Amino acid sequence: MAVSALAAGSVVRVTHTHANRTLKGARVSMGAEGGMNLRRAVIEPKSVTLTTGTTGRIPLQIEGTMRLKAPKRARKAPGGPKLALVAAGLSLPHPNKVATGGEDALMIHVRKSGGGSIAVADGVGGWNAKGVNPANYSRCLVHFSRNELLKLARKEDEAAKSMSKGLVAMVVQMMRDGIDARRNVSAKSIMTSAMKRAKVPGSATMVLAQLRPETGVLEVANLGDAGLRVFRKGQLVMKTTDQQYEFDMPYQMACREFVDMDYNTPMDANNERFNVEEGDWIIAGSDGLFDNMFDKEIATLQQEAANKGSEAGDEYFTAQVVARALAERARRYSKDPLRMVPYAVALEAEGTGGGGPMSSVLNHARAVGGKPDDITVVAARVTTVKKSTQKALSGAEMDSRIAAKEMQRIAEESIKENAIRNVPKTLLSTGTIKVKASKK
Repeated sequence: MAVSALAAGSVVRVTHTHANRTLKGARVSMGAEGGMNLRRAVIEPKSVTLTTGTTGRIPLQIEGTMRLKAPKRARKAPGGPKLALVAAGLSLPHPNKVATGGEDALMIHVRKSGGGSIAVADGVGGWNAKGVNPANYSRCLVHFSRNELLKLARKEDEAAKSMSKGLVAMVVQMMRDGIDARRNVSAKSIMTSAMKRAKVPGSATMVLAQLRPETGVLEVANLGDAGLRVFRKGQLVMKTTDQQYEFDMPYQMACREFVDMDYNTPMDANNERFNVEEGDWIIAGSDGLFDNMFDKEIATLQQEAANKGSEAGDEYFTAQVVARALAERARRYSKDPLRMVPYAVALEAEGTGGGGPMSSVLNHARAVGGKPDDITVVAARVTTVKKSTQKALSGAEMDSRIAAKEMQRIAEESIKENAIRNVPKTLLSTGTIKVKASKK
């Protein structure tokens, strides 16, 4: 057809695209009427400028939909392949809390397309004195955190689907509305949304990390003394810092409807960003892990377990082996009355020079022995999204969904039970939730 037949409001289809919204070497067609070859096409929010080999620039106003067919070969993300987490977790309850399953909770969100998130929440045991199961709150936190991540994933998938189908008008509108979900949703905001929706009595410490697949940036939000470490080739390269008012009195969030005093929120959490690499190991855990194992011990055992796991299975199997090895070793140490563990070292320092509430008890005494507690570990290996890792990513993704359904059931039952009981506003004391009346 003649170039002059193209008019404002035309609906065109381009059969080859450039990711930067500048099209070269494309062909524009008008259904069965024919088409023309393009040298260049520049897409703007509401218009497109076409450049042909003969007539120069032709501006068109997009009244309908301009359809872009994606290139046959997928483009690589800037800087290399996308990164993803292959993760597995294990929670071992305190010896006295086996019947109830303990008070820790974990969350794993694996995506075959890249990225991924992990979290650990530790319910505060002082709520038992109020007739409240502390596990309910920590389980609700991880459940609603995963819900927020699923919403985020859906937005990303919709954007990718729209781009692959060439729905430029929709993509442009999403860009203009500022929907860049992964960039705008921080770990703190995910924790905040979860805290607002967890309408059950309780309080908890929590650590949540999410991986940006294109950039390889791991963003971590940590409130209290749950923690996270990154190991690279057996060396510690990143760790979170505990937040405590005093020894053994960590920061923690709570449902405001059941407290009458100041409490922490995710906005008080430490927020860190770290560039991870393929092959790095991310270990997240409750204080039951880090109170009973030094970082060097974790690094050594992580390497040993990873080597054994990799000989017998894929990356997901290896992550399971690492998580179990660390959890079981920490539990063993916690029961050893003669072992010097990090908690004992901190306790001795508190008694001999800290001047804290335990000083009079521990002065002139040597603290020793493990600390029995709930022990939760999430082990995540940083891998690349490629054909050879799809089996491991699929296995981790499937199991994380199954675990999430069970956590959803528990969370919904907890909220329903709380509504039926009509639990009154709970008055908390410093000894109950281990926080001060005034925040930092």
